[in-house]
Amino acid sequence: MSKIAIIIPARYGSTRFPGKPLAMIAGRSMLGRVVDLARLVAQEYEDVTVYVTTEDQRIADHAAEIDVPCLMTGECATGSDRVLAAAKQLDHTPDFILNLQGDA
Repeated sequence: MSKIAIIIPARYGSTRFPGKPLAMIAGRSMLGRVVDLARLVAQEYEDVTVYVTTEDQRIADHAAEIDVPCLMTGECATGSDRVLAAAKQLDHTPDFILNLQGDA
């Protein structure tokens, strides 16, 4: 049971750049790069778990490929709304939740 949850909201549908979380940058997806950053932070502390949250199966499949747990949500108005919906799915209540945007 982690005391800190880093939750990365990722949305496939975008009017300006559809599929942005899966866009490849120098051989690594944008989402993969954000997950890597979250994992660097997580390894410095105890009881930290990194999650991705999305409504899109393509992103969920990619999360499985990069070995990060994915919490599926429905449509959400904002990334923060998606993080809240995902946090409600956790089987525990973290002491702290960090909302790390998927295009950070």
